[in-house]
Formats: sequence, C-alpha cells, structure tokens
Amino acid sequence: MKKKNTLQSRLFKNYSFIMSLILILCFIILSFFYIHNEYRRMIDYLNTLTSSIANNIEQETDKLSNASMNTIYSKSLKSCMDNIDPQAPDWNLITEVNKVIGSIIGPYSTVSQINVYSIHNYMVGWGTFSISQPAVLTRQPWYKEVNTLHGYKYIGLPSMNEEFTKINPYMKSRYYLSMLRMYYDSAYQPQGVVEVVQDCSIFFSYLDELCEDNPELSVQIINSGGDLIYPYKSHTSTPGYYKSVQEGTVYQNTGNIVYDENGNRLFLTWKGEEKSGWNILITQNTRYLFEKLYPFLLVFTGFLAAFLCASMYLCFHVAKNLMLPLNSLKTQLEKINLDEILSSDTSLLIDSQENTTAEIETLFEIYNDMYLSLKDSSESIINAKAEEARAKLFATQSMLKPHFLYNNLTNISIMAENNMTPQIITFCSNLCRYLRYISSDGLANVDIATELKYSVSYLDCMKIRYGDKLHYQLDIPDELKNIQIPKLTLQPLIENSLKYAFPNSPPWIIRIAAAMEDQFCCLSVSDNGIGFSEESLGTLIKQLDEIRHSKDIYSIEIGGLGIRNVFLRLLFMYGEKADLLITGSQNAGAKIVIKIPIGK
Repeated sequence: MKKKNTLQSRLFKNYSFIMSLILILCFIILSFFYIHNEYRRMIDYLNTLTSSIANNIEQETDKLSNASMNTIYSKSLKSCMDNIDPQAPDWNLITEVNKVIGSIIGPYSTVSQINVYSIHNYMVGWGTFSISQPAVLTRQPWYKEVNTLHGYKYIGLPSMNEEFTKINPYMKSRYYLSMLRMYYDSAYQPQGVVEVVQDCSIFFSYLDELCEDNPELSVQIINSGGDLIYPYKSHTSTPGYYKSVQEGTVYQNTGNIVYDENGNRLFLTWKGEEKSGWNILITQNTRYLFEKLYPFLLVFTGFLAAFLCASMYLCFHVAKNLMLPLNSLKTQLEKINLDEILSSDTSLLIDSQENTTAEIETLFEIYNDMYLSLKDSSESIINAKAEEARAKLFATQSMLKPHFLYNNLTNISIMAENNMTPQIITFCSNLCRYLRYISSDGLANVDIATELKYSVSYLDCMKIRYGDKLHYQLDIPDELKNIQIPKLTLQPLIENSLKYAFPNSPPWIIRIAAAMEDQFCCLSVSDNGIGFSEESLGTLIKQLDEIRHSKDIYSIEIGGLGIRNVFLRLLFMYGEKADLLITGSQNAGAKIVIKIPIGK
C-alpha cells in the first residue's frame, strides 16, 4: 500500500509551491521590466547616436556648402575664370583665382581643396595642391548629375583622387568626398562648376572615432541613390535590410529588428539627414544586449535561488510550528495503552496552549473528554472481566471439590474392606483437614507454602493407602514460598500422577520442587511413572496451545479437570505471561512445570 503523505509535508509542499510561484512570477516580471528598460535605453542610446551623427554630418556638409557658396558668389573669381583662355592662360588671372580660393579655405583649412571648372574647358584648383589645366567640363564623370540640379549641390561618392595621387604618392590610400555646384551668370546661363573636396578622414572623423570606441556598433551612410557612403573604405554593397528603409517598413528613431545576409539578428535605428540627403543607419547585434544582461540575470538568478531556499526553510518551519499541536496530540495518542488508561496518572491529558487556534483547542478538549471516557469505560470493563474471571476460578475450584471427595471416599471404601481401621482414622483426619481447606470461602489465591501444606496432607492420605509403595520429595526454597498461586494447583497434578503414572511396579516417587529461572518461579511436579505416549503428549500440548493462543481466555468454557484446568486458572490469575510446560517420554516419567512471573 502506498504510503500517504503527512499533513506537515502537504503544508510544506503547498506553502513552498505558493512561495516559489510568487518568487518566480516576481522574477519574471522584474526581469521583463529590466530587459524592456535596458532595451529602451539601448534604443534611446542608438537614436541619440544617430541624431549626433546626423548633426555632425550636417555641420561637415555646411562647411563644404559654405565654401562652395562663397566661391560661387565671388565676382572676381568668376570674372577671372571667364577670361582665362584655355589655349593661352593668363597666369595673373590664375593667381588671382588661387588667392580667392585660398582666402575662402582660410588658414585653418576648413576644406581640403576647391576646384573651379569653366565652360571654356579650363580648371583652376587650390588647397592640398595647386593645379591649373585644360579640362573639358562636359566630359567630367559628374557633369550630368550636376547639370540636372541647376545650381543645387551634388555630393559624390568617396573615392581616391587621381590628381592628388599624381602629385603626392603618399595620398594614394586617402579617400576624398566632393561637393559640386553649377554656377551661372546674371542671365542665368551656366558658367562653370565649383568642386569642394574634403578628406574623408576629416569629414568622417567623428564617425571613425565613434566606431573605434564602440566596435559592437555598425554605422552605414547611404545616399538617396542607394549607394554606400560610409564606411568609405568598404567595398561591400548596400546591406539588404536597407530595402526595408526604402519601403518604409522600418521607421526613423525607433527600435527595429532586422536580419543581415548571414542571418544575424540586429537592432536598427536610422535617421535621414536633409542637407546631404543621406540616410544614417546604426545597427547592433542583439547578442550584445543579452551579453550585457547576462551578469544581471546571473546575479538575479542567484538571488532567486537564495530566496527560494530561504522561503523553503521558512515554509518548513511554518508547517512544523503549525503541526506542533497536532504532533503533540499524535504523541499522546500513541502512548495510550491499557496500562496507561488503568493507571491513575493523568499525564496523557493535554493542557491548553496559548499559541494554538480555536479549532486545535477544541480538538484538545475532545481528546481529553475521550480519554477520560475511555478511562472510565476501560475500568468498568476490566472490573467486569475480573469479576467474571473470579467467578470462573471459583467455579473450577468447585468442580474439584466433589471430584476430590468422590475419589477419596472410594479410597476409604477400599481400606475398610481391608480392615485398615487405624489407617482409616488417620486418613479421615487428614481428609477432613484437606476438605476444610478446599471448601473454605476465602481467597481464590494462596501462597505456595499454604498450598504445599495441604498438598502434603493429601499425600499423607495417599501414603496411608499405598504404604511404602509411595514416596514423595519436597524441594522448595523458603524465599519462594510466599509466591501466590491459584488454590488447588498442586493437588490435581499429584492426583494425575497417582492415577495415570503408576500402573507399573513400585516404588512410586513424586517430587515437588521450585526454582527461579529468568524472572520466573518454576514450580514443578514430577514422577517416575510410565510417562506420556507421543500421541497423548501431542494432544495435551495442542490443547494447551489452543488455550495459550486464545484471544479471550475468559470466554473459554470451563470443562475437564487436571492439567488443562490448572493452566486455565493460572492464566486467569497471571495473564499471558504465565505458562505450563509438559516434558517426558514413555516409560521415563513425566514432569509438569508451572512458570509464574515474579512481580505480578
């Protein structure tokens, strides 16, 4: 059968489950808010960076635009460029143009280079290097785009400048960005193009520094045509997720989730910069967020485990304290037995306790009432059983009296036929003494000394009848003579020996002895007669076992005399601790031992 859980374990499990559920829910909610907060902080940070980059791009673009507009609005420069003959350029005019350009660039070199192209197919440049040479305007790679803008700025793609490389080979690895504008005369007729060139390492210095300090960030700048502006040294194409920006499925200044070509999950924020017409994109792998959250989650999980252990400990002690009154009641119930109930001790009653509930107090009161009622009922039942046992004991003894009288009257009759008058007188004297003993209305129990005294009177009667054929021996220590036994315990055993043990030739010897063995007084009656056959011994032992293992000896009907009767009366007096043993074999005598527990 499956073992049932205790109430304490159920309380512990239920409390632990509730506490664990609350803690785990709190952990999930706090973790959600923390992760959400960190996510918003990261998105806000990325949006801030995007706005900062846009502002920086706007400032750098304004530098180029201002240099371009200052050049266009210089009348002297336009006049000089209009008068330069490509076939025979005037160096004074070129020098004047260079001076104007130099003054626009200024001492701090706000831009790297300014080149001016005239419609007369000649160009003059000043800045990182000075150049003047024929140049067919319409053949320049950017002419078509610049011409269609009608004076609005055009920003080309970052590239390496061949002219710079020719002059200075160390500039071979440098990238430059150009802003171009068409300029017109007063009649709004095209007169040429102004190109403002800026070193990319200067234009994008803020971005380079930002990316170096934040390697987990990826910054891309893409123009309106979908061309990659930054990183300017990158030879990769526009990222695939830029299509979502073009289609409008991801919004500016918000956190968006996109995937790159390798399937990596990215956070994306982007912002359009109006003056340059560029879109600024910042992406960050989502794993960086979780790497940042990992220490927090680890520490928080540790705290959760600690709180769970503490809550388990608390729940255990709460359940234990709640169960203390019930455990006290259980302990008291386990102590209840017949001896405790019949004793005058009231230690099994439970006193009122201060920290218990009204229900527990009611349970204690019910238990105390039940215990007292059980005590009263048990005492009544025990008294009734004792009276019943006493009545049965007297009944068995009453059965012995006529039986004993009948046997001895037979003996007197036999002696009279043999003219044994003196012996009859002695016999009758002993018999009268013995009859007064067995017919007295005193206690049903006597000490061994008294029982032995009258058993000797009976043996003397038998010795008168049998003469020297019968001998008896007594071996009972004085310290055992005060032990109580049922009245007429020895006489039936002696009579049993005389009746069944001595059909053979004399001398016939009966020995009555007593000794202490393991807290038992062993009172024995033995003879040197024919003993028991295996069949009769087995029958006797079986009958005694039936009496010994009976659940209620008081319900056994009285009937039969001799050994069975003696054993039954012994159990009435001493209970199941008393015993009666039979030993002996055929033609080897018999021995009947009565074991009486000491201390009863």
